[in-house]
Amino acid sequence: MEKQILTVEELLVLNEMMLGRGMPNQEDGVGYNKADYGACSNYWYGLSDTQVADLAKRLVKYSKTQLNLDKQMMMDTAEYYDMKATGEFDRTDGVSINITGNGTLISFKYNQTFVAVIKAQPQRQYDPENKQWIVPNDRVIPVLNELWTVGADVSNALAYASNHPLLKEVAIEKEEVLTKDDGDWVLLKFKYNKNILDVIKLVDRKDRQWNPDYNFWAVKKCHLESLRNSLEDIAEFKVV
Repeated sequence: MEKQILTVEELLVLNEMMLGRGMPNQEDGVGYNKADYGACSNYWYGLSDTQVADLAKRLVKYSKTQLNLDKQMMMDTAEYYDMKATGEFDRTDGVSINITGNGTLISFKYNQTFVAVIKAQPQRQYDPENKQWIVPNDRVIPVLNELWTVGADVSNALAYASNHPLLKEVAIEKEEVLTKDDGDWVLLKFKYNKNILDVIKLVDRKDRQWNPDYNFWAVKKCHLESLRNSLEDIAEFKVV
């Protein structure tokens, strides 16, 4: 018999319901305990794989008492996401986001390096109620890319942001890619951007080279038009 696994969206609904029962209170005996409340109140959308696994495992203990769900199903769900989360990151590296019409809340466990990245952003604000930072919607993807460079696990948050309808309504600032002709090759130089880097790495290894001394990519010229088309929404190519 195939195991029933809750989706990430279903787990987030359960999390919102538990958080809606308020801060831990021994007198009413409902909602998260103190440790779970502290961790799960930072879980928004685009959770990292390790954060999803952590959320599922925390919900197991509430499955029968407060969620009215089959405990074995919740345990199977926790096991599924725990196996999926194996990798280089742990949950403290995870970043999740909440995109609204007034800006995007960026949530993570306190990390001084992550905070320094946020503080360097123009028009960023601190939300004292949620104890998290808010950045303008047109800066979400650049900020997530910058957080990636300092060790944040943002892959799922980037995917969520890239497909969010509110972000498609704003003019996302494009990254500048400087290009220079070099015979059969074209040299590409740009600030770190994971999305651009991922597309370049789709080019066959023999047709791309990284120069660590001067921080640029050399790509066979025959791939330039394809790169332009693939990156037209996030990158602006300029000849130098």
